[in-house]
Amino acid sequence: MHRLARKDLSSALKLLRDIYAAPGLDQLVGRLLPALLRLTASSIAGYNEYNPARRRVWYLAEPAAADAPGGPKLFSRFTHEHPLIARYRRTRDPRAYKISDFLNRAQYHRLGLYNEYFRRCTPAARSKR
Repeated sequence: MHRLARKDLSSALKLLRDIYAAPGLDQLVGRLLPALLRLTASSIAGYNEYNPARRRVWYLAEPAAADAPGGPKLFSRFTHEHPLIARYRRTRDPRAYKISDFLNRAQYHRLGLYNEYFRRCTPAARSKR
């Protein structure tokens, strides 16, 4: 079993303290994304919710500038290609997954979801705007 280094454990516990202090779900998500960026040394973090009854997708990106131009419309246009949404529609399994749990890089890069939305969210694409 892999053990966390003391520094990593401290960082994870700080993340939990930060998000636990949120008074509600909206504030939790707002605290979670910046905390994840600090914990993972990533440049972008995202949170998605899918409501199948309303066919509504809600998401938040951090930093907010990471969102592609026309983001909500673009993302909604390609939700049928999103492997996590497709899995949820099929199984109603609410667990968290990564896109890479279902697609390899080549498969992912062939999707309109990637080419029209996610590719435009990358730091390189944002710097070209």
